[in-house]
Amino acid sequence: MNRREFLSQLKSALENKLSAEQIKKNVDYYDAYIDDEVGKGQSEEDVIASLGDPWAIAKTILISSEMGGKEYYSYSEEAVKDVSSHNAKKITQNNEWNKILAIIVIVAIALVVLSVIFGLLAFVIRFAVPILVIVLVIRFLRKK
Repeated sequence: MNRREFLSQLKSALENKLSAEQIKKNVDYYDAYIDDEVGKGQSEEDVIASLGDPWAIAKTILISSEMGGKEYYSYSEEAVKDVSSHNAKKITQNNEWNKILAIIVIVAIALVVLSVIFGLLAFVIRFAVPILVIVLVIRFLRKK
């Protein structure tokens, strides 16, 4: 879906449910948002895909409007910074959990490796000690 289709579907979903001014403000908000994200290097298709279904967005706008909620059509850098900082906190928290998980996995792998090594040593020692004793006895007897 391209920008024109996205904005057209959003406008259609809002028609006859909001005033023309509110529809224009909401459509302008999403148009500006797409412009900004494309300016940051994302493709228009990726931005629109990340926004989701325009009909679902319209439903959210309508519910918010019916409840007398805050209108989100004023696109500002502060709003983006708030969302970005919130997402950054989530990413940081996920990174911390990923580090903890990585440490647990490394410790588990180390325990398995050590268990295998000591198991092999125990197995080898069962046979090596008697063989070593026999070899030493034979050498001792040859010297006499």
